[in-house]
Amino acid sequence: MNSTKSFTSQSICEEFTFNTTFNKHSKAIFNFLVFNYHDKQLAEDAVQEAYITLWKNCSKVPVEKAKSYLYTIAKNKIIDAFRNKQTIQKHANTSASNTVEQETIN
Repeated sequence: MNSTKSFTSQSICEEFTFNTTFNKHSKAIFNFLVFNYHDKQLAEDAVQEAYITLWKNCSKVPVEKAKSYLYTIAKNKIIDAFRNKQTIQKHANTSASNTVEQETIN
């Protein structure tokens, strides 16, 4: 009788399965994020946040969906960073325009 469980029948909430998932996918997710962020520190932070989110939602995520769940979180982090950068640039441009207008008026 085989007493070992197959990987797919285990819960992602089990420490061994979570660690196995981390070891299996974290480097590829990191590389995906570095390619998009062009910043290793931001990529490391985003990988950590993705796995924290996975751990917090482990009862809702089947093991066989963990990889796609992690990539979805990573992709959303990239989109959020892009939107944040656009917002900062928009406000910087608006602020610069207002400064030039004020100097012209005075």
